[in-house]
Amino acid sequence: MLYPVTALEARKSLPKRACSPIGKPKSITYIPGCTSSNYSRDRKPLPLSNGFPMGGDEDDQQFKHTTPLAYSSAMSRFISLNLSVSESMTPLALRLPLQLRKLHIGLTLMTPFTVATLEAPGGSKAAIGIEGSYYLLENIQPLLQPTSSKTLLETWDTSLPLLQELADSLATSGATKTAGIPQEAARLLAPVLYPDNLLAVGGNYAGHLKAMNLEVKKWDVMPFFIRPPKSTLVGPGETVRIPKTTHQFDWECELAVFVGKRLKDAERDEASAAIAGYAIGLDLSCRDLIWVDNDLKVDLVRGKAQDTMAPCGPAITPAKFVKNPNNLRIQLYVNDEKMMDASTSEMIYKIDEQLSIISHFITLQPGDLLFTGSPSGSAREHGGRWLKPGDRIHAEISEVGVLNVTMRRD
Repeated sequence: MLYPVTALEARKSLPKRACSPIGKPKSITYIPGCTSSNYSRDRKPLPLSNGFPMGGDEDDQQFKHTTPLAYSSAMSRFISLNLSVSESMTPLALRLPLQLRKLHIGLTLMTPFTVATLEAPGGSKAAIGIEGSYYLLENIQPLLQPTSSKTLLETWDTSLPLLQELADSLATSGATKTAGIPQEAARLLAPVLYPDNLLAVGGNYAGHLKAMNLEVKKWDVMPFFIRPPKSTLVGPGETVRIPKTTHQFDWECELAVFVGKRLKDAERDEASAAIAGYAIGLDLSCRDLIWVDNDLKVDLVRGKAQDTMAPCGPAITPAKFVKNPNNLRIQLYVNDEKMMDASTSEMIYKIDEQLSIISHFITLQPGDLLFTGSPSGSAREHGGRWLKPGDRIHAEISEVGVLNVTMRRD
């Protein structure tokens, strides 16, 4: 049951501005079924589900006077007394009116989590990752099944608060009641199977341009290209097959961006708001196949779009957990030898600008993936130390994660 919150209880954590002018606490009471904090003024009941009002536009208006303190106190009691992710119950976010859902998001624990795709019995399954373990969503939240990482991104505005609730519950008590998959035992696939579009921006880091003996400047036309998602995108592990046709197989490490809203002719602020999360992308290249002896001179399909040449992972880190995507450290190691150490601050076209520009040519859909460019440190800069079967890439981006990939022969 949901217990009422008395004025005395509310007073203990109530800031001064929420008190009456003479310093006495206001009479703040939360009663299930009441539409505001003043029960005598507004007695119209709302339909309840497990002690909480059901949502709806009309309910949102009725709840506009509900006090944050009364709600947060009641919510914390409800969570501590009743919430267990192992039970088949409706998530709090679905039972609350819109304004209370937004308030709930701001008042909860905000446990960091990721969204991943795991290989599991029956096929690929969406999972939530917290504190070194992954939990299949279909096992802990029936309302989110059947689902995939892509469908979560397609409904990101509503799925994000649900995922946050699950993470908070797992971090407090749910993990003791729900079997998780340890990170080292999880068979991770690419985070999304598969985006409609997989795009990549080129020549976007100052250091990379210098390494190619090019002037460091913002070009009038931003270079970008498309890869076929289903054949090029792979996840962590021994997943990359070096094409037989190349002798110069090279690496690049990039911040990968997942789109959470449709973008068409978007301005930069709209593009920024559409970023759902981040991962690590490896832009692998056959350097000896890019430059060709014909009038076109460049072949990006043979050079960059062959099978398995776009590893991505390990999971999607929601954008709200990345403080400043324009200042993240990028590191890459090959067989434990450091090859790259740079920062996303070197980007010439910032992430929101990239998305905005691309949206004027290609309509971006939720789930789409963008590789945002690579810093310097590729194989040619290390004496032509090209990748060969058995080589291990360890890539890190601060606040985002670690991606480990091993090369194998095609």
